[in-house]
Amino acid sequence: ATPKNQHIILSRFASDTTIVGVNFYIKSKLKSVTDILIHKFSYSQPRSITSFKLTTSPELYQHLVKPEFWPHNTLVRQYIFKPKPGISNNIARLPLN
Repeated sequence: ATPKNQHIILSRFASDTTIVGVNFYIKSKLKSVTDILIHKFSYSQPRSITSFKLTTSPELYQHLVKPEFWPHNTLVRQYIFKPKPGISNNIARLPLN
């Protein structure tokens, strides 16, 4: 069995930062080809910063979650999935009669 992927949120990048740019930064710092899924968040209102979610292996997670890996003032932390309100998390409920 393979270990579960880990998720990281990155924020405080310039609004014109791209997925390609983040991927290039990671690969150049690690000096290797890596398998990382990067998602750029989209906002309904224009903002001066942008954020990304990274999905990676537990081995790479240990490097990428460290603040010193990223440019100064970058916000980096573990991404925690939160259930959406009103969704029953796929639990079947029987009617009360």
